[in-house]
Amino acid sequence: MYLPLHQACYEVWGAESAGILLGALGRLFTRYTQLMGFTCRMDDLLMTGPSDAVRKRLIEESLAAGRLAAIDYADVANYSHDDQTRIIRQTLETTLRDDNMMKRLDAAYKKRAAASQKAIIGTLPGGLV
Repeated sequence: MYLPLHQACYEVWGAESAGILLGALGRLFTRYTQLMGFTCRMDDLLMTGPSDAVRKRLIEESLAAGRLAAIDYADVANYSHDDQTRIIRQTLETTLRDDNMMKRLDAAYKKRAAASQKAIIGTLPGGLV
């Protein structure tokens, strides 16, 4: 936005003057945004009751994402719960010793978490007070 002004100042008066100009412009624009009300306070993030209930439900559902990611990673979806737990524990013991396997496990967790995160963030725009 003010790059040509800064460039001209730098070429005519040097780096120190150009730095002073950038500092002054930064303070000016910061003050302007404060005066015009560009804030992000707790009041800006209050949610309506129904939207907050949906958000809380989605957060509770997302708590299972870690186990589901481990089930996907260990490929034990067709096993009983007890067998899943035992095989996942064995798989994770091996995985924690190998960096490449950790990267694959991390990708599985991120994939599961991304869907939950997207759904939770989706409640914000229409649900804010």
